[in-house]
Amino acid sequence: HVAHVARVRQEAGERIAHLDGLALSGADDLARFTLPDGLHPGAALYAEMGERWVARVFADGGLVPRAGLDAVGR
Repeated sequence: HVAHVARVRQEAGERIAHLDGLALSGADDLARFTLPDGLHPGAALYAEMGERWVARVFADGGLVPRAGLDAVGR
C-alpha cells in the first residue's frame, strides 16, 4: 500500500509525502458534476479537483505548507 510505504520512509527520515487521490474526487461529486464520457471528469470537476489538491498540499497544515515554500525562496 503506497500510503504505508510513504509513512515508513518518512519515519526513516526521507522527505516524502502521499496524497490519496480519492480525497480529490468521490461518489458525492457525481450529483454535482458531469462525466462527459461516463468515466472521466468534465472541466468543472477537474477545476474542483485542482482546488482540493492545492488546499491539501499548499495550505497551512498541508503536505507542503506555504510557509515552508516562502522559507525556501529566501
